[in-house]
Amino acid sequence: MGTAIANIAATNQPTKQKAKPKVAIVEMTFSDSLGHAKLTHARSRDALYDCLSAAFSAYEIGFKDKLPEVRDANAETLDKACNDAGIENIESNDVFQKLAKYTFGNDSKFVSSVVHVLRVADKRKPSSDSFVNWLKAEGGVQSVRTKYKSDGTQKQRGTKTEGKTSGNKSPVENTEDVKQYAEKAREILRNKEAIYTLPTGIAPIVAPLGEETDCTAILRQLADGSFAIKAVVSGSDLVESAYILFGRNQAQQQSN
Repeated sequence: MGTAIANIAATNQPTKQKAKPKVAIVEMTFSDSLGHAKLTHARSRDALYDCLSAAFSAYEIGFKDKLPEVRDANAETLDKACNDAGIENIESNDVFQKLAKYTFGNDSKFVSSVVHVLRVADKRKPSSDSFVNWLKAEGGVQSVRTKYKSDGTQKQRGTKTEGKTSGNKSPVENTEDVKQYAEKAREILRNKEAIYTLPTGIAPIVAPLGEETDCTAILRQLADGSFAIKAVVSGSDLVESAYILFGRNQAQQQSN
């Protein structure tokens, strides 16, 4: 009987609550924020290297040293994936460009850097080395772009390479090259239906600028067929310079 009473008494004892741990809230110092920024950058760089490695791995699996029929089948798969993802301007047969755009999106400037790195890796990365280890050993993306041409050969310091020099002087281009750049730009823009030659009589009247009797206008065709003047350039030399720069850029992209 005494045992039963003792058990009941034990179960009626109030349960002690566990003490909650005390957490000290410390405000981040400026030094801490600098360290956090540096760590975040390192993580984002590592993530970028992993993405580049994945894109290069896809190239090796789908295209490098593969039979033509395998490459063609994988090219169709890649085209469909790009179309489904809404990737723009993939009409070329450049596998590296398509892989770069599919992985990183439509940012053409960044994609250009990615394509350059992938091309160099294809020519220079040892088969026994991982892509990430190779890229880190080379000093990163910008270092690869600085040291190597897109065909994998090393750039020579102080000489003209891909339209640029390693010094401060601008490269000297002959007049024939400049003319070809401008004509190439016009041809590309016409093929893309981005430039029009308007028949006489339908162009809008533009007020003359200063003493000039004519000028160049950038027009946009509206839905109703009319034209809106977006900008006016008072000098044909400026228009020609724009054509030359665009044509040179296109020529360099095709040579990469």
